[in-house]
Amino acid sequence: MTPSSETASPLTSLRELGINHNGDVNHAKRLIQVAVAAGTSAVKFSEANGGHRLHAGGVGEPRESPFGETNGDLKRGLEFGLAQYTEIDRFCKDVQIPWLASCWMSRLSILLRSLIRFAIK
Repeated sequence: MTPSSETASPLTSLRELGINHNGDVNHAKRLIQVAVAAGTSAVKFSEANGGHRLHAGGVGEPRESPFGETNGDLKRGLEFGLAQYTEIDRFCKDVQIPWLASCWMSRLSILLRSLIRFAIK
């Protein structure tokens, strides 16, 4: 069954930004601007709590990055906290694009509920 125009979602395209911002809020804003210019309906970030999805040994595995010497350091460095997401929320409101996040950590998903009015995956 095809939804009618009355029941169809206004979402036509979602731009997955994930952690492509490399832990930099200003870079995230540039990615959002590109998404807006491309006519994207919403943007999505990913949050995994600094290696939450890595097995215990994987977090401590050596991996040199600007954020430290381990896989865990890299994962933690790439992710935003509430202050950064608050800035993202304000920016998205300014450029009039909804945003959402995939949260693998319950603490952050609870905090983000105060910001995200659109959806949390």
